[in-house]
Amino acid sequence: MEVAATRMGDMLLELIAPTSDEAAFAKYLNERGPGMHHIAYKVNDIVAALAEIKARGVQLIDETPRPGLHDTLVAFLHPKSCQGVLVELVQHRH
Repeated sequence: MEVAATRMGDMLLELIAPTSDEAAFAKYLNERGPGMHHIAYKVNDIVAALAEIKARGVQLIDETPRPGLHDTLVAFLHPKSCQGVLVELVQHRH
C-alpha cells in the first residue's frame, strides 16, 4: 500500500491506497468504495486499554497489540461494538 501522512495540530491524518488487490484495504474499497475506513485513538498503555474495553463488553478484533505504522502498537475494536465504526487504538513506542 501507499501511505501519505500529515499532522494537523495534535491530529495525524493518514491517507492509504492499496497497490494491489491483495493489499489490506483493497477488499474494503472494492465492496464499499472510497471513504473513511476507521478512526484511531492514541492511548498511553494499549494492553491496559484493551483489558478495560474487553471488561466493558466491547468485542475486540485484536486481543493483543501488534506493530503498526510510525513505530506504534495497534489493536482494533470490532465495528459491531462501536456503532458500526472500526476503531483502532494506537500506542506510540518512543
